[in-house]
Amino acid sequence: MWAPSGVRRRQLLVDRLMMFPLGTAKKPAKYILYYNPEGAIEAVLAPLYFEDFKPGMVFDSSLSGSLSPRAIFSKKRVEEFAVVTGDKNLLHTDPEFAKTTILKDVVVHGRLAGLDKLFGLLDKIGFWSGSLEALTSDNTNYFAPVYPNRDWIRYALDVVETKEVEKYPDKGIVKFHFLSTNQKGKRVSEGNFTVMLRRREFYPVIPKVSR
Repeated sequence: MWAPSGVRRRQLLVDRLMMFPLGTAKKPAKYILYYNPEGAIEAVLAPLYFEDFKPGMVFDSSLSGSLSPRAIFSKKRVEEFAVVTGDKNLLHTDPEFAKTTILKDVVVHGRLAGLDKLFGLLDKIGFWSGSLEALTSDNTNYFAPVYPNRDWIRYALDVVETKEVEKYPDKGIVKFHFLSTNQKGKRVSEGNFTVMLRRREFYPVIPKVSR
């Protein structure tokens, strides 16, 4: 079973992101495309439930019908995020101050360009709309800044582990590893998160997803 870790997993995801042109495969929007552990492209109907996830599955920006091809962050979006979160640090909001830092310009909040945007992209394609019950843990490391209106980001997501929950037999836990890279193929952020998902056998009616 394909379940590489650390440097090997990261390199596999980077290779996958850079190997294929944006949107090389096409399926109706209701399907989510992914690479199986052997590297072949398969499709699964959205939303995905606990039973749909297997270690080694990879979802990334190289597939049309999977994650969005890329994300670009405007200065307005950064300002809105600062207002909503209360994080109005000068590094994100004041160009004059930012010029005096090692980054030389205002940058996108790490969380906005990382896990928050990834979850937004997943919701946009109905990835687990109606099946996701909780985010149970997450951790992210940041390696490169993202500049508004300048950088664009691509994301890759792979399944690390799945396990049943004795306390909640109608649900299960899935652990994911994620990676984001910029237009130069440079690693921007990387981490892991776990979610609790419904099991389809207990929730047979698939919610209608309108996007």
